[in-house]
Amino acid sequence: MNYTQKKYTLLFLIVLSALITIHFLAKYFLVKQIEHFVSDKDIEIYYDDISVNLLTASISFVKLNFNTKITTSTKDSLQLSIPQLDISGLNYYQLLFKKAIVLNSIQLTSPDLKFFKYIDTKSITKNNSTRLITINSFEINGGSFELYKSKKNIPDLSIQNMDTKINELGLFLQTADFPVTYTKIESKLRGITTKVGNWEKLFIDTVTINPKAIYLSNLKLETIFSKKILSSHLKKERDHVSLVIPKIHFNRWFLKKNESKNTFGAKSIIVQNAGLNLYRDKAVPDNTKYKSLYSEKIRNLDFGIDFPKISIENASINYEQRLDGNEKPGKLYFEDVNAVASLFNTENKNYQIKLETKGTFMGNADIALNTKFKSLTSDEFMAKGSIKNFNGNSLNTYLEKNLKTRIKGRADEIYFTINGNNKRAAGDIKMKYTDFEIEILKQHSLKVNKFLSAVGNLLLKEKEDTTAYHYGKIDTERDQTKSFFNFLWISLRDGLKNIITNKKSSKE
Repeated sequence: MNYTQKKYTLLFLIVLSALITIHFLAKYFLVKQIEHFVSDKDIEIYYDDISVNLLTASISFVKLNFNTKITTSTKDSLQLSIPQLDISGLNYYQLLFKKAIVLNSIQLTSPDLKFFKYIDTKSITKNNSTRLITINSFEINGGSFELYKSKKNIPDLSIQNMDTKINELGLFLQTADFPVTYTKIESKLRGITTKVGNWEKLFIDTVTINPKAIYLSNLKLETIFSKKILSSHLKKERDHVSLVIPKIHFNRWFLKKNESKNTFGAKSIIVQNAGLNLYRDKAVPDNTKYKSLYSEKIRNLDFGIDFPKISIENASINYEQRLDGNEKPGKLYFEDVNAVASLFNTENKNYQIKLETKGTFMGNADIALNTKFKSLTSDEFMAKGSIKNFNGNSLNTYLEKNLKTRIKGRADEIYFTINGNNKRAAGDIKMKYTDFEIEILKQHSLKVNKFLSAVGNLLLKEKEDTTAYHYGKIDTERDQTKSFFNFLWISLRDGLKNIITNKKSSKE
C-alpha cells in the first residue's frame, strides 16, 4: 500500500469514525432530550428501541408508549401505544434558520390511543394561531381510538380500526377552534361507537373519506335501554328511538374556517332506505320544557351547515304511542317516503330549511308535504300538502286510544296551506269525502258517545256531496312544549273541525 492509499484509507477511517461517533452522540443526545422533556412534566415515555439516521433525518421507535400521569381530574390526559413509529425527512434548514419543524413523513403502525377529556365549563379564549409542525405525509395504519369524557370506564367514542393518510398536515398551537390544516385526506374508519346525550348511542360500521366524497354504511342510532326499562328511568316523557340507515353519501364535501364559525357542507347528500321507529309511553309525565322549531335549532348551532340538496330515498317512519301500560299502543306509519331537503345557517337565502316529501300513509293514503322556513332571523314557515285516498278505518287503532275518536269512510282529497311562526299558525283547508262518519268515544272506554257522534255526523250529512270540496279555516295557537310536527297535526285537526261546522262548499 503506497503513501497515497494509506492517506485516503486513514481519511476514510477518520470520517467513518466521526460519522459513527456523531451517530451515537445524536442518539444519546436525543435520548437525553426526551428524558429532559419528561423530567419536569406529568409525562411518561418509554420504548424498546430507538434508531436515528442523520443522513436521512429519520427517527424510528419500536414499541413506543406515551402516557400522561393523571395527577388531577381537571386536566386532559392520554395513553398512546405504538408498536412502530417512523419519522423521516426533518428539514434542517427550516429548523435552524426558520425555527419551524417541517417533516417529510410520519407513519404510525397499529397505534392504540386512549384520550381522557376534562370538560371545562369555562369559555375558551381564542389566541393567535402559531404553527407548531408541518408534515408532508401523515399516515396511520390499523389504529384504534377511544375518547372518555366521564369517570366511568366506558368510552364516549371508540373507533375499532382506522387507516388514514393526510397530505401537508399543519398542526397549530394556541388555537381554540380549528387546530389543523391539510390539503388532502383519505381515511377508512371501522367500528365506530359514540354516545349521543345520556340516552342514545350511535353505531357506524364503516366511514370512508376521500377528497371528493364521504360514505357511511350501516348507521344505527338507538336508545340504550329497552322500551320498558326506559320508561322506568324517565321522570319526563321521551321517545324511544331506533334509526337505521344502510347508506349515506356526502358528495363534494368541504370544511370552511370562518371568523364567526366553522362550516361543514356538501354539494349533495343521498340517504338510502332509512328506517325510523319511535315509541312514546304517555304514562310518563309530559315534558313541559320549551321546544324550539327547527329553524331556531339550526340557527343556534355553534358550527355552520351548508347542504343545498339532501335526497332521502325509500324511507319509512313508524310511531307508536301507549297511553296505558297494559294497552297495545296506537300506531302511525309512513312508507315509501322520498324527499328532497335543503339546510343552511350560514347566510340569508330565500329559505333556511326546505323540505319536499311524498309517501304512503297508513298503507293506503298518498301524502305530500312541502315545508319552508323562510329566514335566519325569524321562525316564519309555510307548510303546504295533500292527502289522497285516505281510508279512515286504518287510523282508528291510533285515534281510539289517543284522541277518543273513530272514523268511518274515506277522505278522497285533502289539501291544506299553513303559514305560521313560533306562536301561531293560520291557513286554509279543503276536503272531498265519501260516506264519512265520526264516532266520539267516551273518555274512559271505547264505547261510542252517541250524542256527540250524532251531532258531528249530522253536520257532515247535511253537506254530503262526493263531487264538492268542503272548506275550512285554520287558526291555531302553538303549544311551545310540543314539537313542530305536533303543531302541524293540531293545525290540521282544527281545520278538519272547521270543515264540519262550515257551510261553505263548491264544485271545482
